Amino acid sequence: MSDVVDRFPRSLRELCLQYGKQAKLFVHGGNILIDRNILETLNDPLMHLFRNAFDHGIEPPEVREAAGKSATARSRLRPLIEATAL
Repeated sequence: MSDVVDRFPRSLRELCLQYGKQAKLFVHGGNILIDRNILETLNDPLMHLFRNAFDHGIEPPEVREAAGKSATARSRLRPLIEATAL
């Protein structure tokens, strides 16, 4: 998974600069092994979900502060399902 999730911190920094938002990203599960074909299939949908979460889930700093939140949003990327060996 690291081939995919290692791109997210840079993408987040670029999105923050582009839209004037502040966010920190915490990535978990980058060491999960996934078949290359599956990973290539998941790459675009995962990036779309990541971008959509940023666009709609993180408010500008002044809006966050007015709501009593920290100006910097914290976002966590982690697997929802853990696979176990059979």
